Amino acid sequence: MSATRESTTRRNEHLDALDDDSALSSLSSSDDEGASTASTRLRKTISASTLTRKKKTKQGAKSTLSKVTVAGFKLHPTIAFDTFWYWCAERKAIDDRRRAGEPYPWTKDEHLREYYFCNSYRVLDRGCQFLVREVIEKGSQEPQEVVFRILLYDIFTKPETYELLQTQLGPLSWKTYNLEAYLEVLQEAHENGTTLYTGAFMKILSGPYPNYHNHLLVLEQMMDDDLVSRMQNAKDVGKLHEYLLSLPGMGPFTSYQLLLNLSYSKLFKFSANDYVVPCVGSSSGLVKLFGNSIKEARLVNRQIDIQIMRWMMETQDDHFRRLGIKPPRLGPQQLPLDLSDIEHSICEVDKYARLAHPKIRGEQNRTNLRRVYRLESARTLPPMALPKAWNKRTDTAQSVDLSSVSRALTCFGNNLVCTVEEIIKHRILDDGSNEFLVQWHGSGQKEDAWLAQQILEDTAGGPEALEAYRGKQFDISHIEDVRQGLDGREFLVFWVGFGPEDATWEPEESLLEDAPDAVQSFLNNGARRRRRNRR
Repeated sequence: MSATRESTTRRNEHLDALDDDSALSSLSSSDDEGASTASTRLRKTISASTLTRKKKTKQGAKSTLSKVTVAGFKLHPTIAFDTFWYWCAERKAIDDRRRAGEPYPWTKDEHLREYYFCNSYRVLDRGCQFLVREVIEKGSQEPQEVVFRILLYDIFTKPETYELLQTQLGPLSWKTYNLEAYLEVLQEAHENGTTLYTGAFMKILSGPYPNYHNHLLVLEQMMDDDLVSRMQNAKDVGKLHEYLLSLPGMGPFTSYQLLLNLSYSKLFKFSANDYVVPCVGSSSGLVKLFGNSIKEARLVNRQIDIQIMRWMMETQDDHFRRLGIKPPRLGPQQLPLDLSDIEHSICEVDKYARLAHPKIRGEQNRTNLRRVYRLESARTLPPMALPKAWNKRTDTAQSVDLSSVSRALTCFGNNLVCTVEEIIKHRILDDGSNEFLVQWHGSGQKEDAWLAQQILEDTAGGPEALEAYRGKQFDISHIEDVRQGLDGREFLVFWVGFGPEDATWEPEESLLEDAPDAVQSFLNNGARRRRRNRR
């Protein structure tokens, strides 16, 4: 038997074992939105309540832990808390199987198979792997040059944009940096319809120039401020974060992501375990993990989210052992999940729980999940690239002043807080997903930007703008066609006041609840046409 067949057999045996493992099977759920929801459109006639299955799930189901005490507060974990540890292990196992060359699918978990989720280890995500392998490790290792390349990549967080600049301009270097040359390449690409920025999150910077121009000016400011020296001389990573927050367009989330990107270089003397900044998704995820008990704790302790994440990091092996799950480990050093991985994964499990535990609510009560995994992306992954800096670095184990994190989260100064004012219009992409043209609060028309729905929902003011946009009256004109989707029949709907290019495929389940007459009319007319054709 070949090595590949042996590994596939072992994988199948492992997956079969998962079905018989009570600790894991108790975490799964048959509730699933299904891949067809990726083509669902935002219309008033389509009720949001119909976007999820209506199978019964116990409200407020409990973890096998009845309560835990963190920083003096008694918290009551939900079943989603146990799901978190399962998800971390299974998502890492999927990555391991892909890198071993095993064929798709790499899991029996229907949600992980059908929907896109980031890795439980942040460094293993595609963008971070590119950052380590192609940005940090390649090119001059002079501190100023390494930092320049990281800052340049971080602006767009999109490998294709970095490669475009490299192809057009040659080796990317601060010594040879020329603003006009960079702008010429970016402007031409932008005018040709190239997407310059990552689809994972939006970084909008108000100013007199296009977004990419404004961001390059901030890059120049950081280089002129000698960020290298600031990194090397900083005594507290929180102070370094506050400096980043003082820059135009830097919010708590984007500046924390930049800190993590810098931490993959040898110039960053702090550990990822020293500092964490909860994002909107992880804050919502913690509510799903601990229910009302964390909301009550937040009323008296503004730092409780950070303290819980640190506690989860420190006690992770206890939870894996309690649930009978083999703990995930990273690389030759067998690294456990660090603090940034915990925050990162809580955000992902906030999304996963929308499928596995739809009755357990977070902070914004979102139930939909739009980004479907594409089978054409099911390629074998190259060997992982871990930062060489990690070979020598040990945790600094410093006592970080948590008040600096609180200041970072509340002190925005003159920074632009990207808040959606309203949605102007939407469009439907080739893959059936929605994008929305949004207007930003306090910005002019030239800053309007197209956002994917999932990004919009995670952006300040986005959910409210989306609800208002949904409130606009959209009526069905007629139905023209039917097809078999991945999760049942779908109908081609034409809308009053919109042209044929705006027709959308809608799931039968939604239409039967909100527009049954239109469906029945189409089916009756279709039956009559078939009878006429037979004559």
